[in-house]
Amino acid sequence: MPNPASDSETTVETAANDIAAQLQETHPPAILQIRRIIEQIGIEATYTHLQKTLEVEAQGGMLTANKKERRAPGGTFFYIVRGQLTREQLKILWPRAKQPARPSSNDNANRKAKSTRSHPTLPWNERETLAAPALREKGTATTVKITLVGRPGKVIERNDAVIITLTGPKPPALPKGLPVLPADAVTVYLVYIASKQWNKIAAAIQNPEDKLIIEGYPFMDAKLQVIGVLTQNVTTVLTQRAQRTGG
Repeated sequence: MPNPASDSETTVETAANDIAAQLQETHPPAILQIRRIIEQIGIEATYTHLQKTLEVEAQGGMLTANKKERRAPGGTFFYIVRGQLTREQLKILWPRAKQPARPSSNDNANRKAKSTRSHPTLPWNERETLAAPALREKGTATTVKITLVGRPGKVIERNDAVIITLTGPKPPALPKGLPVLPADAVTVYLVYIASKQWNKIAAAIQNPEDKLIIEGYPFMDAKLQVIGVLTQNVTTVLTQRAQRTGG
């Protein structure tokens, strides 16, 4: 059985919140279930199921069992996950006593449908005017953290730190009402990793099948027009998997 303790609590929680946001899922039991899925099958496999879900959503979504309604993105995600679990994992994540168990309900889908009808899409080309009052009276964030999963391009190694870049993927399915990003809205992340941290995973990332998992503090680098990330924790997907299985 996977060992949840091998994944840091922060990494699991951050990944669960990120996946929930991409699924437009705000129901607390559903977010908890996403976290439990990560603890059972790992971050990489969970993100793989998320990507399949987003592909299904982009093609029109998935119907419910009665073929009369479209599943909410969260419902589609849980359906896809369930189809890939072992019998033991199913018993842990969806005990028979709780059947039928899908954290996303039709009520949640209906609420989203109503929200779609009542909230038109925010116009992208008017964002400067619309945001002006908020920019004049800024709030204060008490916690800021970003999680990046992917493979680096050119690696710049120095004695003090390593510098890499990652480009963001296409936007996921987002809640209705948010602006639609233009095709050229590509985010570049310029990531700084302390040499001591990099040395621990440098050999692992040589495997073309592996990916970095980076947690850090993001900031806007206006001069370079990128999002800078100061790395706090870094590991790799296969390293995490080996830790979970004791390999």
